[in-house]
Parts: sequence; structure tokens; C-alpha cells
Amino acid sequence: MPNLYVLLSTFNGETYLEELLQSVIQQSYRHFELRIRDDGSVDNTVEILRKYAALDSRIVVELGSNIGVQASFYSLLESVEDATGFYAFCDQDDIWDEQKLKIAMKSLTGSPRPDTTLYFSRLSCVDANNNFLYDTDQPRAPGILNALVENSAIGCTCVFGHSLRGDFLRGDPAHMIMHDWWLYLCAASRGELIYDDVPRIRYRQHDNTATPREPGISRLRNRFRGLLKRIWSQDAGLESLAQANHLLATYPDSDVGTRANLEVLSGSHGVVNFPRRLGYVLTTGLHRNNRLETLALKLVILFDLH
Repeated sequence: MPNLYVLLSTFNGETYLEELLQSVIQQSYRHFELRIRDDGSVDNTVEILRKYAALDSRIVVELGSNIGVQASFYSLLESVEDATGFYAFCDQDDIWDEQKLKIAMKSLTGSPRPDTTLYFSRLSCVDANNNFLYDTDQPRAPGILNALVENSAIGCTCVFGHSLRGDFLRGDPAHMIMHDWWLYLCAASRGELIYDDVPRIRYRQHDNTATPREPGISRLRNRFRGLLKRIWSQDAGLESLAQANHLLATYPDSDVGTRANLEVLSGSHGVVNFPRRLGYVLTTGLHRNNRLETLALKLVILFDLH
């Protein structure tokens, strides 16, 4: 009986899928089931999945219609329930370190509250041919004040307990920016976090990557270009605020500190009194992992563009 369920959603992933599957089935931690939901692929993805399912009894494949990545992962998580189990998200084009699951499970089972804890790790970004590019930045103070405005827990690194599964499923996929960001919000507001600063995945960057990671300088340049465009055009809307409001509505039993941070962030939007927004910007603990991006965030709030 497995106590860990690896959840993989595929869509037209024939190019890199076999390399991913090999790295998963060769994990040193063996006690898992690989649940795969295909999201309506029209290439050779399904044939590859069937081949590997025939080779390894731990692989279970479901063929579905195209509902999108958030809803597909939601469906996968909903389909597996084990009161003592753990769950791991998996992307179709990465390469897992052989010790990834073993280290994650050791971290979780050794924590005070394994069922409410989210383990996530750093990434090594590689190009389409698996050539190393760079390691991702380490998050600065992971927690709710970061999770409200940025996702630091990339889905393919995430392993988590059963109670977090239940919290995740209370949300609506239509209101999730991405499934992994929603999981990070749930864990930061209602559970515990374990961050591993050693990269455990080679995170492939290519033209069809669902959530590409940009190196620092490029990311900052694009963020500030977007900020200046919004200020100049008065184009309001911080997408993460809508997701945060959904969190508040979904979990009315959230702790007082979490609710206070959400309500202050929401309440600062539309405030005509500039000094009040300035006061909030100067005292808030909201932050992104990069300090310059945090400054840009505060400018967005100050100019009421959130």
C-alpha cells in the first residue's frame, strides 16, 4: 500500500515525458503510486503513458478532456484520498534528482505536524537540452506575507500532507492563479512550511514551459517595465489580490493574523486618502523575494493600482 501519491497532469508532452518518467520511477524512495491524468493530448503522450504503465504497476493513467492545468491537478488530488497519505505534484518536462522523494518524506515525517506541512525546494533551471542555466533564488522569509503576493513553492517541488490536501480542495480552481500558488497560500495560512535550499529538480525551460522562470536581471527589467506601463496607463489590478480574497472567503476560520493581513491589503484598494495608503506601504510586512520587486509592489499599492 503506497503512502505517497505522485500526481502528474500531462498535455502534449511527448518531447520530454519519457525523461521525466524515468527519473520518477528510478527514485530511491519506492513506496509511491504515480497517478497521471492526461488533459486531452493529441500527440503521442498517451502512447508513452500506456507503455510506462505496462512496465511499472505503480503507474495509473486516466484519460480526460482538456480542462486546463489548475482543474486537472485539482481533479487528480480529488481522485486520491488516504487519511495517512502524502501527495506530490509533478510536471511533465522536468528531471528529478534520485533522492528527491526520500528527502521530502524524511523532512515531512520528522516534522511536528506532517499532515499540515508543505515541503518545497530550490530548482536548478536547465535549457531544452538539459544544460544547466542557473539555480533559482532562495525565498526571503517564506510565509503568508510572501504568499499573498508571490508564489515561492513551485509545484513540481511540493510534497504535502493529507490535511493540506483537504484545505486545497476547498478552493475553486477558477479562482486559482496556479494550483501550486494556491497550495502555498493554504500552507502559509493554515499549516507549516519546510524549505529545502538544495535543488532537487532540473527545471526545464523551453518554449512551452507552463510557468517559465526568468533569471534575476531579466525578471526585474520586465517587472519594472510592467509597473511603469500600469502607472502611466492607470491600469489597475493586482491579480494576486483576487486570489487572496478568495482565500479569505473560502476559509472564514483562518487565524486572526492571516485575516488581518488579507483585510488590510484588500481594504487599502480604492482608499482615496493618499496618506493612509502611504502609511500602509511603510508598515506592511508584505514582500516579494527580491527587494526591488518588493519596492515595485509597494509602488503599485501606493498608486492604488492593486
